[in-house]
Amino acid sequence: MMKEGQVPLSAFFSAVERRLDKKFPGEWPSFQIELCGRVVEMRFSTRIQAEKASMEFQHKILSDFKTPQAVFKFWIDDCTQYLPSEHINARWKIEEGNRCLWCSAGAGFIGADLDRYTFYSCHHSECKTHQVIAAHSDPPLFFQWGKSEDLLMLHGAVVGAEGRGILIAGRGGAGKSTLSVSCLLAGMDFVGDDYIFLSAAGEMKAFSLFSVVCLSQDMIDALRPNMPLLWQYRKNKWAMSAAKYELASELPIRAIVVPAIAQTDKPEMRPFSSERAITRIAYSSVSQMLGIRDPKLMRAIIDRLTGLPAYEFLQCRDFQKNAEFLHAFIAKEL
Repeated sequence: MMKEGQVPLSAFFSAVERRLDKKFPGEWPSFQIELCGRVVEMRFSTRIQAEKASMEFQHKILSDFKTPQAVFKFWIDDCTQYLPSEHINARWKIEEGNRCLWCSAGAGFIGADLDRYTFYSCHHSECKTHQVIAAHSDPPLFFQWGKSEDLLMLHGAVVGAEGRGILIAGRGGAGKSTLSVSCLLAGMDFVGDDYIFLSAAGEMKAFSLFSVVCLSQDMIDALRPNMPLLWQYRKNKWAMSAAKYELASELPIRAIVVPAIAQTDKPEMRPFSSERAITRIAYSSVSQMLGIRDPKLMRAIIDRLTGLPAYEFLQCRDFQKNAEFLHAFIAKEL
């Protein structure tokens, strides 16, 4: 039985591998992509999972086989076969050297074995929403990988102009996706609308992860993005493919923008508290990535973003005007 402090994670992951070899014999459906300059391989227990996931990532599937820097294994299974029943209704984590394991109530677990650069995502067979085939494949897993690559994963959108980018801050429903997709449709640089990677040191660059964007039905009706609907992400929210657009793989970040709705005829940009904007990003990122408050991660994000100017963007009713205004602001002011 897996109990904290009793079974080493190396033994746990070895047991997981034995079960996977038995349950899914042979070669898994898989594909490789280049992610933030690294080649990684995605493996899935069924072909339909692999086909759906291959539409999510911004980077094209590599045609030539290369030795992957890391391997990700996604599958759906009965988690009671891996974890003792008393832990299934809890949310907990174990960290042990280069390995870690997270368990979420009724959803499953994710694990990272950095000694072998193997990352695991098992979602409970009874869970109604399987993130393996949802709009954004398991952000917590990529968060763990990013840590090993000196990358911070943030919950935020990134767009830009003239080779300069901004980080759009806000919790779910704050308008990040609406603003960022408006900018994409207006021809601006676009890295992502929900999750991005940020370099943890050196020049502050944002890197892309997903080519899927998510919008509520009313925003789809208003923006008319002409993107294929992939599937329903959650209630009244749809995942769409932006793969036909030329998306930016990276952008240097110059500022933070906090969107707000003014319901006026003219957009306006005004200074905003950097401390409030950064705290908002840090809190939202930790909540989305882990579901457990992690003071170390909060501090890492805050320290990295400190020094960026922040602005509140009061948007008008016209989405195109908002995008044009933001483009001009970035080009002239940043």
